[in-house]
Amino acid sequence: MPVIEPGLGSAGFESRPLYLNLLSVEIWSIGPVLIVSFLAGVLLALAALYSVEWVRRRCHSGIGGSANQAPSTEHLQYRMLVEHSGDLLWSITPRGIITYVSPSWLRETGYRAEQAVGRSFDWMIHDDDLPTCMEYVARFNAGLESAEIPEYRLRHADGSIRWHVARVQAVRDAAGRLISMVGVSRDITEKKRMHELLCQSERRFRSIFEQTPAIAVQGYDRQRKVIFWNHASEALYGYSAAEANGRQLEDLIIPEEMRDQVIGTVDSWIRENASMPSAELALKRKDGSRVDVFSSHLMLRNTEGDPEMYCIDVDLTERKRIEDALRKANGELREAIERANQMAEEARQANLSKSEFLANMSHEIRTPMTAILGFADLLNGERDLVSDPEMVADCVRRIRANADHLMSVINDVLDMSKIEAGKLSVEMMMVDLGQVMDAVVAALENRAAAKGLELGVEYDSMVPDRIRTDPVRLRQILFNLVGNAIKFSDRGAILIRASFAQQSPGAGVLRLAVVDSGIGMTPEQCRRISRFKPFTQADGSTSRRFGGTGLGLSISSSLAQLLGGRIEVASEEGRGSRFTLVLETEACGSWQSASDRDDFDVRSIHHPEPTACDRSAAVSLAGARILLVEDGVDNQRLVGFHLGRAGASVATAEHGRAALEAIERAGREGRPFDLVLMDMQMPVMDGYEATRQLRSAGFQTPIIALTAHAMVEDRKRCLETGCNDYASKPIDPVGLLRVCGDWIRKCAATSPIRQSA
Repeated sequence: MPVIEPGLGSAGFESRPLYLNLLSVEIWSIGPVLIVSFLAGVLLALAALYSVEWVRRRCHSGIGGSANQAPSTEHLQYRMLVEHSGDLLWSITPRGIITYVSPSWLRETGYRAEQAVGRSFDWMIHDDDLPTCMEYVARFNAGLESAEIPEYRLRHADGSIRWHVARVQAVRDAAGRLISMVGVSRDITEKKRMHELLCQSERRFRSIFEQTPAIAVQGYDRQRKVIFWNHASEALYGYSAAEANGRQLEDLIIPEEMRDQVIGTVDSWIRENASMPSAELALKRKDGSRVDVFSSHLMLRNTEGDPEMYCIDVDLTERKRIEDALRKANGELREAIERANQMAEEARQANLSKSEFLANMSHEIRTPMTAILGFADLLNGERDLVSDPEMVADCVRRIRANADHLMSVINDVLDMSKIEAGKLSVEMMMVDLGQVMDAVVAALENRAAAKGLELGVEYDSMVPDRIRTDPVRLRQILFNLVGNAIKFSDRGAILIRASFAQQSPGAGVLRLAVVDSGIGMTPEQCRRISRFKPFTQADGSTSRRFGGTGLGLSISSSLAQLLGGRIEVASEEGRGSRFTLVLETEACGSWQSASDRDDFDVRSIHHPEPTACDRSAAVSLAGARILLVEDGVDNQRLVGFHLGRAGASVATAEHGRAALEAIERAGREGRPFDLVLMDMQMPVMDGYEATRQLRSAGFQTPIIALTAHAMVEDRKRCLETGCNDYASKPIDPVGLLRVCGDWIRKCAATSPIRQSA
């Protein structure tokens, strides 16, 4: 056994007060701790007493007797208590030398006494935990009396690493000098393993509860405050977990009329630990709307024994919707047997929860395609029909009208996708407001006249001649609003009513109200429309009667926001509707009113719209040599027809490599091209690569890109590749011819001598 540290003489060494002090620490501290902790403390005190008794007997003077004196009865009692304890007892000197280990410690670790006693403890501590243990030794040397040593790893005799915790008490002499540190430790490896398994199980079940999309689970404490709120609850009730946690049940999802009853019932369940029946309830969402749920309840106790109530809610909205649809279908079947198939189909559609969007899009695409293909077949197969010019013209007009409608559907879907992706941009500039309204009226007056509707513009106040906005997007908004007004009106007039409220010099609020005398809407339909959600119309019957994707108003509202404004809705069933575009904008130029623009009074004028061929005939490309690079034979023929009709000489190439060869050959022959129309997506070599190679070779002739991609990014990519301009498919013949003519004239004016590759 090690010798007592220098300075531990017998003078003043009083063991009795020390014994009493050690015991009193544990006795007085039992109040706030568990009984297990108390028993460990008693064992620790006994170990300390035994250590002190050993030290006392090694002293040469003191209470009496020599070092060889036989152990007293009291000492033997302490020794028996310590050595027969199941806890792992040990003691070390202030320098960390092991002075004692109990038989239970030896059995647990597998060491022999001579392997441990007399050696420093550090060799058996895991390297990662040694700094913490040494820190505690230093703190005891500095005056610390007792401590709970956190988890540390101990290397056992068989090489295994086991987790331990320890409670340590300092043993000091009457002068307060540290004699030794005695400890009680426990192997908690199995406890940690079980704890980790428990944690894994908890994480697994918590993940199930949190991630299950169809089952909303909430937990509440005895004060009915939220302690758990899974993702399905967020979706069902509209509150995020952060918003819900800590708030009371009745303040979140309980309707006011159920509040007192729910508080009383839940308090009774908690107080009496009674069973809680399941029930169908109509609860409240964050937005104030009601949702039908089937709610089951479970009462549990937490680790402190406090009750916790868990609610498991299943959304019944879809089930009730299906039940209502089936009841309605059955009623209508009883009333009219001839509608049985229709009602059954609607019920099946409700049961299958088919997407409204896909159904609408299928209708909106297939309807015009049916007309296009049908009339095309008539023109191709009916000889009698082809011989009648009037019937041929009618078929062509119908094909064109349906193709325009199909194109508008595609454009709406593309615009909506760009809006949702945040990629739709606006280009603000000073715009002639009158010209924009003129263009909308001119584009739609034939459609209005076909239904016997008057269409025009009125001024409710002085309006500036020019405003700052994006002309394309402003025209698109008005086109959608006026087009909707025409669709939902069968009589009367449709007006664009303009007014302006000046707020400061050069700025104010412009209001463009599209007013119709159509079918109007109920207050509920008006509220629904005012949300401007995609694929939304007033109701199911309107959708079936009038069709449409339900995208126009949503797109218009998003565009209005991009322009810094909004759309307001007012309607009265049977009297008509008013959709008002409100824009805060800069204004300049002259001011005008109805008296300044008599031609914008309400009117019902129908001018036959010229065909694309009629308009394209007015553009001349006489003498121009144009290379058309296009892999589609039909498109080659169509574009070549319009170019040739305008007087151009057209050569074709089916891909980029053929275009390079044609340009090189034309240069060698001294007959260079005046312009190249380049499709950008082709086999062998696409238009991007062909354009890059031409520009790298010094080719300066204008290149106009032709592409079916209509995004702003596509235009930018074409221009960056080296194209001079851009035209999207399907082509506008007049626009394409004008672009070609402009670039041919511009090139001739700036560079009389063209370069070839």
